[in-house]
Amino acid sequence: MALAFHILVLLSIPVATVALLGLSRKAKLTRGQMVGSIVVSLLACLVVYGLSMHNCDRGQPFQQILIPGLCLAAGWALTSSRRIRIMLSGSIIILMTVLSFHYLFLSHRPDLVGNPESRMLQDGCQARFAWHTVVTGLYEVNPPEQYN
Repeated sequence: MALAFHILVLLSIPVATVALLGLSRKAKLTRGQMVGSIVVSLLACLVVYGLSMHNCDRGQPFQQILIPGLCLAAGWALTSSRRIRIMLSGSIIILMTVLSFHYLFLSHRPDLVGNPESRMLQDGCQARFAWHTVVTGLYEVNPPEQYN
C-alpha cells in the first residue's frame, strides 16, 4: 500500500504540472527565466538531497528529487503569474521532500531496496528489477531460496 501511494504521488506531480501549465497564462520564455528556473530547481534539489542523504548503501532518492525538480524548472520557466510560480514551487518542494524521506522508509523495508548490490541485504537475498523500478528506483527483494 505504501509503495502504491508513493508511485501515485510521484507520477501525479508531472501530470499536475502539465495541467497547471495548460490552465495558466504562458510566459514568454526569456534567457533570464530559463536561468532562473534552472537555478531555483537546482537549489531546491540540492537542499532536499542534502536533507535526505544518508550513509547507507540501500539507495538514495534520485528519482524522487529528479522528477519533481524537472517539473519545478518547467513550471517556473513557463508560467507568467508570480502567484502560480510560488504555489507550484512550494508544493513541489514539499512533495519532493516528503517523497525523498518516504523513499528512505521504503528502501529500508525487508522487501524493497534501492541499490540491488547493497551489502545490507540478508544472506541469500537477491534484488530484482520490478515494473516500478524505472520510476521509483526501488527493487523488490527475493527471500533466500530456503524460504521459498
